[in-house]
Amino acid sequence: METEDFYDDLKDDDHSPDDYYTDDETPNGEDHECEETEVSEDPPPKDRLVSNLQKLSKSKRLHREETRKIRGKEKRLRRKRKKCANERGYTDILIVNEDWSKPNALLHIHLPNGPTAYYRISSIRYCKEIKNRASYNNSNPEIIVNNMTTRLGHSIGRMLASLFHFEPKFRGRKVVTFHNQRDYIFFRHHLYEFKQNGQRVAIRELGPRFTMKLQSLQHGTFDSKYGEYEWQLKRHEQGVNRRKFFL
Repeated sequence: METEDFYDDLKDDDHSPDDYYTDDETPNGEDHECEETEVSEDPPPKDRLVSNLQKLSKSKRLHREETRKIRGKEKRLRRKRKKCANERGYTDILIVNEDWSKPNALLHIHLPNGPTAYYRISSIRYCKEIKNRASYNNSNPEIIVNNMTTRLGHSIGRMLASLFHFEPKFRGRKVVTFHNQRDYIFFRHHLYEFKQNGQRVAIRELGPRFTMKLQSLQHGTFDSKYGEYEWQLKRHEQGVNRRKFFL
């Protein structure tokens, strides 16, 4: 079976901020508690997604006014957010940044003690834009982390794999792939199907798809002022040696 060409040219279309939410998400960033049906020794990872979109609700407008009037309020709110996530048993916090109503960056904070990775996001294709996509199911996917061979690549691969459940449900036939090629991480979400009594296998994309470019890896949780960086992409290192890669 041939692998997918990860260098497909993708064109972004204009979207409204409502396109970034699924049916069970709300723009206000409220958490919905999920009841666990199975009891296991290793609880499933709980991730917290925080998005910064142009369309603001009343609560977000009030929050912005408070941060303008009270000096240092934003920093205290960030600390409170991380403390609240730790107390609720979350393993990761994902903060999505946007520009002109389109996501352009992702901050991944691994709890409770880090590290923190910052990515640039590009070539986004939403689920509804993918032709002949497969129907979605709620089974836990298999995780494939490909071509991350360096020490930095191993750290990033472990962080990305920790976002998903440790026990995949193989009957669901879902696969999440993080493929590294020339320091660009391609995210793909597929469903594989068996044909001709299991003699052939075909894959259908579920979506979404996007490309990530690692910008920095910081020790501990996010601290823009006093944080210590384990690795940081420098401008003078970009494109100098095309045979030298970091992941």
